[in-house]
Amino acid sequence: MLAGQFNGLISNPPWLAMSQFAENPYKDQLSARAQSYGIKPSGAAHPHLELATTHLLHAIDRYLKPGAAIACLVPGTIFNGQHHAKLRDYAYLGADRSVPFELQEVWEVTPGTFKIRGAVAVGVKKRTMGEVNRGNPNGAIALPTEIQTCPFNVGRLGDRTAWVLGTSPVISRPEAGEIPPQGADLMPRPGVCVEIGDRRGSEWRVRTPRQNNPSYFAVKSAKKLEGQNFDGHVAPDFIHRMAQSLNLLPFALDNNFVNIAIPARRDENGAWEIMDVPAIRTAGYNRTARRFQRINRAMEEDEIVKPLYEKINERNKLNIQVFPPDKYLVLNGAGGGIACAALLRLSEFPDVIIDQTLYWKLVETEQEAWYRVGLINSDTLTEAIRPFNPEGELGPRHLHGLTNQAIPPFDQDNADHIRIADLARQLSEQALPLIAEDERISDPSRSISARRRLLRNKLKELPEYAALEDVSASVLGITG
Repeated sequence: MLAGQFNGLISNPPWLAMSQFAENPYKDQLSARAQSYGIKPSGAAHPHLELATTHLLHAIDRYLKPGAAIACLVPGTIFNGQHHAKLRDYAYLGADRSVPFELQEVWEVTPGTFKIRGAVAVGVKKRTMGEVNRGNPNGAIALPTEIQTCPFNVGRLGDRTAWVLGTSPVISRPEAGEIPPQGADLMPRPGVCVEIGDRRGSEWRVRTPRQNNPSYFAVKSAKKLEGQNFDGHVAPDFIHRMAQSLNLLPFALDNNFVNIAIPARRDENGAWEIMDVPAIRTAGYNRTARRFQRINRAMEEDEIVKPLYEKINERNKLNIQVFPPDKYLVLNGAGGGIACAALLRLSEFPDVIIDQTLYWKLVETEQEAWYRVGLINSDTLTEAIRPFNPEGELGPRHLHGLTNQAIPPFDQDNADHIRIADLARQLSEQALPLIAEDERISDPSRSISARRRLLRNKLKELPEYAALEDVSASVLGITG
């Protein structure tokens, strides 16, 4: 009796991702409805279908007559959340159960109004799909006493889109770069990190780092195997150096690489042989086998599901780390809201393993490596990709692969690309003495975000940094 009887909708539907629902028929019905409206997320975002937008389209479809006005409060993730990508692309206009909703305005609700970021979708229901204007809506900020209009832009990074209000730079790269691999799960830290004592013999004496040891910073925040020690012996083939996020500073690595002992060794070609305890014992390393067996038992008691030899190669993330010594690695962080990268010469670190707190990209030439390091460290790139980086209550959640997706392929014949590489190399050379002379930056036990901020602020005083920002904006092709 109420279907199609209303000429207006003002609503604040529940804000809730369906991943929070218990398994029940209601969840299944909502999921099916979202599918019919064309807004059900796919890929990694599929568990996070939003209840609010599903309710909005259902209300427009079911209860409004053509010409009805619509104003609906929705979560601010509508601007850039991957689970709202199909809504931003107006997939509901061509869905199995299409909805002729013309989105005319998008308002950002004043921060602090709600616990999380909020938005308002304003529009009208049309009679047919052909009547819907599919152009960009107008943008506005919903202030306490007025609605203030502002520019509205759509950013694109591969298959990601973002609605951007204001005059912030907007990047558009439909052909995005590849997301590089993430490092291996070198956990739990007390089980893998070691201080090397006696290096004599076929099996070296090692100990779990203690509070007075240089590498204690790597284990002090461990959640699993906290406070446990695994002193013993390990054959040197199983000892490597770990590069992790705590080593990464703008344009440079601090080289405080911690030694780790894991049940895996490289062959003469750099390929990995991952070994369980019996295999290590068969190879003649009895004391090494006993130590890894103790670690496996402790992990099982601490409710870690997999033994160490399986955990370190989760999703094949160790096996793929085959690094020719004549190549270069560009390392960038996975977390935080400011991009950070550095170069690692594999000829200098043949025994390095990259931890899961970093992304790594293997490149052929040092020039290309510096080009990528320069762009990733630029404020221009961080600001350009910020609209694609969803925010939680504590700010931006993660950059993950966004930084690499935004970088155009390196062209050795492009003068701007060569200029970025030269500036990045110069800034790295200037960063090293700044790190060495300031304990607040060089001390790996201090907050990594504070260390990065201190170094970045020092580098910003240099003319090379300003020059890098200017050429980066040109190479990234940002507008706004």
